[in-house]
Amino acid sequence: QLIGENTKLRVAGRVGLRDDRIALEATGNADLGILQGVFRDVRGSGKAELRAAVNGPIRAPAFSGSAVVTNGRIRHLSLPGLDNINGAIRFDSRGIQLDEVTASMGGGPIQFGGRIGLEGYLPGELNVLMTGQDIRLRYPEGIQSVVDVDLALRGNMKAQIGRAHV
Repeated sequence: QLIGENTKLRVAGRVGLRDDRIALEATGNADLGILQGVFRDVRGSGKAELRAAVNGPIRAPAFSGSAVVTNGRIRHLSLPGLDNINGAIRFDSRGIQLDEVTASMGGGPIQFGGRIGLEGYLPGELNVLMTGQDIRLRYPEGIQSVVDVDLALRGNMKAQIGRAHV
């Protein structure tokens, strides 16, 4: 069990080193502040209810389940932050599905869609869409802009291709 402030996760199962197989299940609640321990430049808050499993060969695992985020907030130190993150992030054998996730940035609503593929335990192929309206940004420097945006991020973690329509 992992227990901390607003966090109570239970991980159970088996990692078979002799047969190179994994069968783990994680359930419970986590505070998104836990992201700070994984990503140095990211700050988070809010709640995620996790029900997920990883099964199969250790080198090619299959994920399943979901994480339901409630009132989340994520800030990267060099980018505008996401507030009021809500929705279900789904895990399946093909990766991570984002179609039910909403948030706000700069006071405007944002809708996420698409998929992040997994290569083993790491993000792989990207096909993520973000649509937002009335987003207030301080860009260019010294000017406050209000924008609508459609952003598509495709490629993989080594070579992303972003296409924006502002």
